[in-house]
Amino acid sequence: MPTVIRVTPEWKPSEPAATSPLTPSAAATSLPAQPKAVEPAAVQPVAVQPAAARPRVTPKAVAAPPSKRLNPGDLICGQCGEGNEPVRKFCSRCGQSLATATVASTSWWRKIFPRRKAKVLAAGERPRGKGTGRGFSFGGLVRIVGLVIVAAILVGGLAYGAFPSFRTTINNQVSSIVNNFTGKISAPTPVHATSVKASSATTGHDGSLAVDAFSNTFWAAPLKTDAHPTLTLGFAANTDISVMLFISGNTANELSEARPKALHIVFSNGASQNITLADSGNSQQFNITGASGITGMTIQIMSVYPSTSGADVALSDVEFFGKN
Repeated sequence: MPTVIRVTPEWKPSEPAATSPLTPSAAATSLPAQPKAVEPAAVQPVAVQPAAARPRVTPKAVAAPPSKRLNPGDLICGQCGEGNEPVRKFCSRCGQSLATATVASTSWWRKIFPRRKAKVLAAGERPRGKGTGRGFSFGGLVRIVGLVIVAAILVGGLAYGAFPSFRTTINNQVSSIVNNFTGKISAPTPVHATSVKASSATTGHDGSLAVDAFSNTFWAAPLKTDAHPTLTLGFAANTDISVMLFISGNTANELSEARPKALHIVFSNGASQNITLADSGNSQQFNITGASGITGMTIQIMSVYPSTSGADVALSDVEFFGKN
């Protein structure tokens, strides 16, 4: 019996069927259906109330020193402190209006000593050198005199405040000048001492007899034991004495005792005054310049007119007067 051999054909994957571009493919046909587009609903806008307008903040310029030296009449900006020429209406640095600007003024010392301007030389004129010398300058003389006056005023003001005696002298001089012009001269008023103390005295002639207002009594001090006798007087508080009156020696017998010549008076406020008496038994009056607001004074006999027989110095009377 013949052998039958079956030949099995080779297996090949089947090719997909060609798809026509006009025919939708199986994949395309198998996609789910797209949802239908939804139209958006119309929304009415909500009305918004207008907000209040905020004030605009203008940046302020920071005050700073002026960029140039100020001249008299320049307008100083109140916003930034810049100096502007008088013809300007607005500040050259910050633009601020100069309607209320401060006007630069001239210093008091500059009025006395004006700034020296540069000399303008004429054509062909050469400036003077240091070696050629300089001629007389009236302006320079005026400046020097002005400096001296200012220095004197400053020194006088310091002395017036620091030294009571100098202050009293100036006040008396001013009052005297005013009285001479106005014709008003105040009559002196008697001032009485509240206490008297002598450094030495002879029997029966103690220091109180010099201020008892009698000319026939006197204070006598022995010169052999007390070459420069003193008389210390006390007064009420804040006493002003402008005039002192002296009667020298023993009026009953002028040559019997020595008479005071040079007196040195020291006031309680620290001021002092020297007085020279004449060799006379008559009343002698002296203006006092330092006894302002005092509570006492010391009168010291520095020298005497000698006596023909006695060894003591005698002072009959001392009286004090102040202003009303």
